[in-house]
Amino acid sequence: MLTTKILRGISFQSFASSYSTTVEGLDKIRARRYYLLKTLMTSSN
Repeated sequence: MLTTKILRGISFQSFASSYSTTVEGLDKIRARRYYLLKTLMTSSN
């Protein structure tokens, strides 16, 4: 019982950390894409 709780906690921690890094990466990609679009729009005008 105790070992399963510990394993579950470890797996949840690793999942949470990997999920947060994925979200951070997506935010960076989105920000870069938005910046590129913004620069393209301003240069075309």
